[in-house]
Amino acid sequence: MKTYMDKIRGDHPNFAKVLEMMCDEINAPYSIVNKNIKDKMWFQRKTWTEEQERAFKKKLIDWIYNNSEARREFNNLPKRKLDIDKWVCFYLLDYGWMVK
Repeated sequence: MKTYMDKIRGDHPNFAKVLEMMCDEINAPYSIVNKNIKDKMWFQRKTWTEEQERAFKKKLIDWIYNNSEARREFNNLPKRKLDIDKWVCFYLLDYGWMVK
């Protein structure tokens, strides 16, 4: 039986990759996202430090900048770091782990 996360991977593979990267940043098993993603507040179940959030933000900006498929999936972002940075800031505001 497919999980909700399997559906996301199929429909939005780059979003699934971002979630994997978030888990990797805090050394959390990816299965926690898979298990809790249907909960509207899934992103409040884990925490990270400001340093971890900054490191993740930099990695995510670089990854999106170098991945045209991800830019298309994420609101057809242009290949400009300023636009990508704005999108990542909004993503972290909405879905980033809670900061300790």
